[in-house]
Amino acid sequence: MTDYEKKCEECASHGLRVIEMHLTKAEGLLYKRIIAIEKSLPDAQKAVVLDEELTHWKVNVGDITDQRKVANRKQERRARKRVYHRFASPHTLIQLYRLGARSVEDFCDRLGITEEFLAEALAYYDEAYGQKTIGRYRISFRPFNIIEEDTHNGLHSIEADQAEERDL
Repeated sequence: MTDYEKKCEECASHGLRVIEMHLTKAEGLLYKRIIAIEKSLPDAQKAVVLDEELTHWKVNVGDITDQRKVANRKQERRARKRVYHRFASPHTLIQLYRLGARSVEDFCDRLGITEEFLAEALAYYDEAYGQKTIGRYRISFRPFNIIEEDTHNGLHSIEADQAEERDL
């Protein structure tokens, strides 16, 4: 079962109906208990969009489609922030690094997300944290890099791994 199918089941468990259709101005929309998803999106992106719409249903109040209003933008950002943390949290990125992910493509493939979504999440984390240290790992988000502090051999990073692969 794909992540998208799992999200569809989660929506159904909350009494929400998911329909796929062609949308002109958004990838997903929530209206009462119906979530419309852009039909042409790949399943990985549909899962992210569906998760965001489900988050809107859980935490937002009222119609927030008019993004000119500050209150609506705040609610949109709150939902996006939760989705970023669910799909690509700094902890998850470090776990994937430990499992061998080294390129943006590796991370996206393993997370089942698009490069665009990862770039948005990294931009958010950069704004929120700048750099973050978790255990012996230091993660910077712009540019995206994870450095493992090794007490025996100094620092080890994604960039060093990629340079080493080019030299081979």
